[in-house]
Amino acid sequence: QMTRLKSAYLAILAVLLSPVAANAVPIIDQQNAATNTTFNNGACCNWQQEVVVGISGQLTGLDVNFSNDAAGTLQIWLGSPWQTGAAAFSSAYSGANGLTFFDVSSAGLNLLAGQSFTFGLGGGTGFGIRGSSGTDQYVGSLFLNGNSYNNGTFDLAFRSYMDPNAVPEPGALALLGLGLAGIGLARRRKKV
Repeated sequence: QMTRLKSAYLAILAVLLSPVAANAVPIIDQQNAATNTTFNNGACCNWQQEVVVGISGQLTGLDVNFSNDAAGTLQIWLGSPWQTGAAAFSSAYSGANGLTFFDVSSAGLNLLAGQSFTFGLGGGTGFGIRGSSGTDQYVGSLFLNGNSYNNGTFDLAFRSYMDPNAVPEPGALALLGLGLAGIGLARRRKKV
């Protein structure tokens, strides 16, 4: 009877320590809030902004700051710009003046701190994207139609959101593994 109780406690402990049991709200990871310039967009222009991840987790959302109503295609690639291959996420959109949120959680992009991803906006109908120039910039790379834009002194205005619990920490996985191993040993001792 006591062995069963111990096994039940170990199973409950394993579930509670499991990263799957946690439900965290995505948090802002990186951002460029400065809006001292506007970039034209439309059929002529394909913009790609590099973002270097600061918090390991799943990329769940992206805010982009538009200067007026917008429509086009948002794409996300893993790695630095310029990207020409198949995107990990692609979606047609229509956005409004100001910050527009894009839910990208369906792409399942799990990233580690220090990795880069690139988001691209293009193929739109004559709209503008707010951003920064000079000293207010985010430290990333902005590209226009395949070329570095103005030697890296400009960036789009954006926010990226990460869910840090979507990528389990190695310590939590180790605890889960030890708990499951303990359950297995307890059951094996019971049979012997």
